[in-house]
Amino acid sequence: MAVLLDIGDETQIHPARKKEVGERLALLALAKTYGKKGFEFESPEYEKMEVQGNKAIIHFSKQFMGLTSYEKPMQLFEIAGGNKVFVKAQAYIDGKTGTVVVSSPLIKEPKAVRYAFKDFVTGELFGTGGLPVSSFRTDDWE
Repeated sequence: MAVLLDIGDETQIHPARKKEVGERLALLALAKTYGKKGFEFESPEYEKMEVQGNKAIIHFSKQFMGLTSYEKPMQLFEIAGGNKVFVKAQAYIDGKTGTVVVSSPLIKEPKAVRYAFKDFVTGELFGTGGLPVSSFRTDDWE
């Protein structure tokens, strides 16, 4: 699957930027069909969440050389406690561990995190090769 979270359009389900779509699909073909190596071909994916005090630590698989927000603040993370009410969260990338640390002063004991979990957003978290992380949730609440 090629993630297109950063090149979509709010009013159009099909992305207008076809070149980027084709390039991402070509990266997948080169790696998975032709066995080429040494480049990012898949977007990093949510793997698991762990809690350390009042912080949720988000781990990702399929990282080639880490994560980046291109030095922009991350605004698309939300966090919830046991009451299952999500609030806007602060988030930063821990470059040493390749994780994202998420917290809010309103949540003392994190139970769940969501990223880019809206009808339309423009991605802000990427692998260092430029491929965006897809929307995800750590919960399975209804």
